[in-house]
Amino acid sequence: MAACDGEKGVAEDRSLGLIRCDMHFVKDVTYISAYKLLLTFEDGVAKLVDLEPYLDGEIFEPLRDIDYFKTVHLNPDIDTIVWDNDADLSPDFLYEIGEVAKG
Repeated sequence: MAACDGEKGVAEDRSLGLIRCDMHFVKDVTYISAYKLLLTFEDGVAKLVDLEPYLDGEIFEPLRDIDYFKTVHLNPDIDTIVWDNDADLSPDFLYEIGEVAKG
C-alpha cells in the first residue's frame, strides 16, 4: 500500500483498485494580523498561515484589501475558509503552508 503525503491516513478500495488519502479540513479560523490567519484543523493542530504570497490572480486580488481580507469565514459545507467573492483555498494546501502555532 502506498503512503500519502503528510501520512494522515490511507484507505484502500480494492474493488476500484484505488488508494485514497484522507483530506484535512478546517474547523476554525481567526484573523491575526496583516494576511495571517490562525487555522485549527480536524486533527486539533493549530497553524498560522500567511497568505500574502498567494493573493494573485483574478479571484484572490481583491483579498489584498485588508478590510476585505478580514471578512474571511469558515464554510462548513466545504470544510475550508472562504470570502464572499467565492475565493477559497484547499484545506490541504493551507495545512501544508501553515506553521504550527506555538501554545
